[in-house]
Amino acid sequence: MISSTKENIQAYQKRIAHREEELATVNEEIAVKRDEIELLKKSTSKEENLLTEYRNAVAQIEDDTTKLKLVETKLRERQNIANSLS
Repeated sequence: MISSTKENIQAYQKRIAHREEELATVNEEIAVKRDEIELLKKSTSKEENLLTEYRNAVAQIEDDTTKLKLVETKLRERQNIANSLS
């Protein structure tokens, strides 16, 4: 009976050791996944910044185009006035 108990204890200790190894492996996998998530967050942040820069550039181009059209209109008006005076 004592040897049976010792065998049971040893078997249980082996199972515990095996589970600890599995846990260590899972913890390593979790750490890798966390690192991957951080890299994705940084990548996403960079992409969002680039998208914001692009949108700002487009807005600036639209604003500049509007200003140029206004200047063009004023130049035509002045040209028409000059033509009518001559």
